Amino acid sequence: AIEGLDLTDADFDLTLDDTVISGKGSAMLGEKRARISWRRPLTKSANADEDFTISASLTDRDRQKLGISLDPYLVGPTPVEVSMVRRGTEIVSARVEADLSQTRMELEALGWSRAPAKGTKATFKVNMADAKVINIEDLEIEGKDLKIVGKVRVSKAGGLIDASLPRFILSDTNQLALEIDNSDGNLRMGVGGASLDARPLIGDMMSSKVAKPGENTGPPVSINTNISRIYVHRGELVNNLKGSLVIRGGAVQQADINGTYVNGAPITMRVTRDASGERRMRVTGRDAGATLRAVNLYSKMSGGTIDFGAILGNPGQGAIQRGMLEVRNFSVQNEAALTEIDRTTRQAGRGGRGPRNDGLRFSRMSVPFSVDNSYVRIGDALVQGPEIGASAQGIIRKQDLAMDIGGTIIPAYALNSAISGVPLLGDVLTGGKGQGVFGLNFALQGSMNDPRFLVNPVSAIAPGIFRNLFNIGGGQTNADGTARNGAGSQQRQRTRELKTNR
Repeated sequence: AIEGLDLTDADFDLTLDDTVISGKGSAMLGEKRARISWRRPLTKSANADEDFTISASLTDRDRQKLGISLDPYLVGPTPVEVSMVRRGTEIVSARVEADLSQTRMELEALGWSRAPAKGTKATFKVNMADAKVINIEDLEIEGKDLKIVGKVRVSKAGGLIDASLPRFILSDTNQLALEIDNSDGNLRMGVGGASLDARPLIGDMMSSKVAKPGENTGPPVSINTNISRIYVHRGELVNNLKGSLVIRGGAVQQADINGTYVNGAPITMRVTRDASGERRMRVTGRDAGATLRAVNLYSKMSGGTIDFGAILGNPGQGAIQRGMLEVRNFSVQNEAALTEIDRTTRQAGRGGRGPRNDGLRFSRMSVPFSVDNSYVRIGDALVQGPEIGASAQGIIRKQDLAMDIGGTIIPAYALNSAISGVPLLGDVLTGGKGQGVFGLNFALQGSMNDPRFLVNPVSAIAPGIFRNLFNIGGGQTNADGTARNGAGSQQRQRTRELKTNR
């Protein structure tokens, strides 16, 4: 009946008159039961056009057999009505009406997916005159908060060739235009328009899931962007985002992107590969607080310049092998743990004063760290400000944000740490560069949402060189934030302790 498909087990009513023969009923078309109507003029021409309509619910496997698979972009059962014209032995055109209410749609490169939604439908025309290509024209996909208009070309052997979608509205925050070229098997996309919700993309980048070797390895996706407004976390917006990136297996392989926050501060992200094949990320900008909020890492920092560098893990490794966050000239507002540290040091040094209303200002923060499936490991972190400084080291469990961080508080930091840079004498009196003559060892336990602050008062009178003897937390990582050798059994012990602390 159709190339590659036989018509069997039919129950048809046939009607014949002087000019036409027609039929209506149901039959097995290949392996699928379908309702069919058929009409052919009675003419001496062997190439007289036949009109027929097929109504059926197609599964992913059915579409694969018909050579129109759109997996992974469209997955799920799809009731369709296809009205076709056959000339001789070839189908030359068709009109399709599809009910997508049971269909899941996904575009991984944009971090977008849509669950099945009642009332979603698609209509389009199909031109199959070309021996190798199916041209999908006048495409319209509509549903709640969804409107896609354009044209698509699909290979008769299966697979997307290219698409032009000048209206690609996925939601109130995803108002785009899309160009796709997959003609040589290397998927390239041009993404422009009024707005994009980048929160799912950021969530994937920050995800604790690490792919196994050989998993999620598909062809690369190259994307060029020019989007007026990007929605990111914590209410932040990035304007005029421009650049390019390459994604493979859900991971960013290369990137060069820049934009500005609402206050005009620029932000730039680059991902490159070095000679050894390692992926290196670099993020720089002039609003560190906005950047940390945008990626949903931390919400209580205000202002500051940011310079973030990291070696990104490959499949089977941690998400970040080595990272270094450098922030300068910033303030922290309403941070419970920092407020408690400040209150403790002020009471100890000044006889106690009322609560601070304007937050704390800092000149510099450096945090070496690494991230894997389970933990964020913090190396020798240092925070410096005119009134208070601190060093810290420890771990944060990603599952529930339980933490075990220990370090030293340095009150009156500008004066207290001045001698730390003097060779030998500074090491003895302060414990090393960036430390202070007077310090108080502390621990942060509990969770980031409900921190518990502990201090060891004995450490306040110990010379800097001996202060580490009085540590009461942390110590589970190397100075650069990587896991210590043999940390597996130690980490299991720390997991038990973190549960106890909570």
